[in-house]
Amino acid sequence: AIDNMARQVFLTLRDRWFDGASLYYMNADAGQDADGDGSGDVDSPPTLSNLDSAITSWASQTDKLTVYLIGDSVNGTLILNDTEVLDGQSLSVWLNRFQTDERFVNVIAEFPRSGEMTRWLTAPQGMKRVVVTSTQADGTCLWAQDGGFSFSSVFMSHILDGLSIGRAFDRARPAIETASGDANQVAQLDDSGNGIS
Repeated sequence: AIDNMARQVFLTLRDRWFDGASLYYMNADAGQDADGDGSGDVDSPPTLSNLDSAITSWASQTDKLTVYLIGDSVNGTLILNDTEVLDGQSLSVWLNRFQTDERFVNVIAEFPRSGEMTRWLTAPQGMKRVVVTSTQADGTCLWAQDGGFSFSSVFMSHILDGLSIGRAFDRARPAIETASGDANQVAQLDDSGNGIS
């Protein structure tokens, strides 16, 4: 499910917003050919060091950064590999280092309890940051059809159709809340910078 969602996000971002040189794709499967063109699309495995470098070095020449996190979790942190997890505090340090002037950041997180990260990801004074999480701080995630139906699949389908992040969120949130039934998955969005969705 995770690989399928990551592939869909990669392809949607490439088709909608970015060329290949503007995407930095992390995956444990180093040879993954996400677009089926016969060559690998993975830039590096997911590690804390690689993510730090991607945000603070690789992206240093741009004024706008979108970070899309997909995976499993433990205690509200994203599992990167067998030995490392990403917490909101570490991510915030790297984003703040990137966002030292008039730069814009989007963070989209698709993993159980991803809403836990929101409180850590408030933007520095005067900076603009949008944080979207697929569920609330204590919530689970619906990944039906091996990830073919999830918050990300609905959200990214609307992005592909040309909607803004806000409008895509407004359509994806009720769809996944209804589909999740008793699990009551409620996606979150914070665009005010107060750490509250």
